[in-house]
Amino acid sequence: EAADRVLVQLSSLLRRALQVGEAIEIPLREELALAEAYLAVEQARFADRMAYRVDVDRALLDARVPSLILQPLVENAIRHGLAARTESGRVEITAAVHDGDLRLTVRDDGPGITPAAVDGVGLSNTRARLQLLYGDRCAFRIGPAPGGGTLAEMSIPLRTGTPS
Repeated sequence: EAADRVLVQLSSLLRRALQVGEAIEIPLREELALAEAYLAVEQARFADRMAYRVDVDRALLDARVPSLILQPLVENAIRHGLAARTESGRVEITAAVHDGDLRLTVRDDGPGITPAAVDGVGLSNTRARLQLLYGDRCAFRIGPAPGGGTLAEMSIPLRTGTPS
């Protein structure tokens, strides 16, 4: 039964990723659905050693975000923040408006980020994509979270509706 559940979750993740296709920006609701499908697969893998929480105001669900922008952040939170731990860990995704921009964060309560992880391919690609799409209108930071763990945070222009 557990294997069947993981297979369904993995199928959902792949189906959603294929639906995104080559879209540059997608609604935040779709990006969160992709992230949650991935987290559900990982939660099955880690069982009671992993918990996650998504805290997003419903009013922001139509905000446009780069497709698959959360994926490398969530993957790093699990790989570097939770995978090596023997005790339970947590990943949190939040979205809020700050100074007119959309601020997305991924936080884990693991041991903290290493310098090698900061310069990894996934995070370098994330920085480059944000810079290409938004230029000086974006910010990306990853580092120690207050109270421990790692906090990845990006700010992008808040846009809704159909992409231009």
